[in-house]
Amino acid sequence: MSVDAVPFPEHPFWEFSLAVYGSEGVAPACLALQDRRGIDVNLLLFCLWSATERRLAYDVGAFRAIAAAAGDWQLSVVAPMRAARRRLKAGSPYLPETTSAALRREVLAAEIGCEHGEQLIIAAVAEGLAGAARAMEPAAAAAANVRACCEAAGIRLEASDVPALSAVLGARLPEEAARSAAAAAVSGGG
Repeated sequence: MSVDAVPFPEHPFWEFSLAVYGSEGVAPACLALQDRRGIDVNLLLFCLWSATERRLAYDVGAFRAIAAAAGDWQLSVVAPMRAARRRLKAGSPYLPETTSAALRREVLAAEIGCEHGEQLIIAAVAEGLAGAARAMEPAAAAAANVRACCEAAGIRLEASDVPALSAVLGARLPEEAARSAAAAAVSGGG
């Protein structure tokens, strides 16, 4: 069964994520934050989605609940798929390169499907917590969400992360607002 045949329920978070991740500079910025700091890209995209599309800021407790619900899926399903895809990039001296490349494409498709599943988990848990979220202006909500998400995960962002974070936030916020929100998220300021 191909990933295209999986009956995923529609959710605006997934469509938003596809559009944002496809924006210029966002994919490498997300991957840099993932590789350098261990940020779950799906949670980072959720920070931006909830801020810009819903104008909501979640607190650390909410992000702990969201991350706990999605964490097992991320660790036991998404991360191994990512590791397999990355390993396939090196190929094997015993397989034709075309075979390794075809397998890598199949694993990538399955990995994307698993990411979609994680986003549905995140959205479902967040929906149950939305009543406790604060309504805020999008840039302030984005900064608050990133701060709370990182605090919940025990991730400490540094000033060197501001450009990558600005690139992600800048996919949906004006450039100056994205830079300010990224700096506020990193510094802990509002």
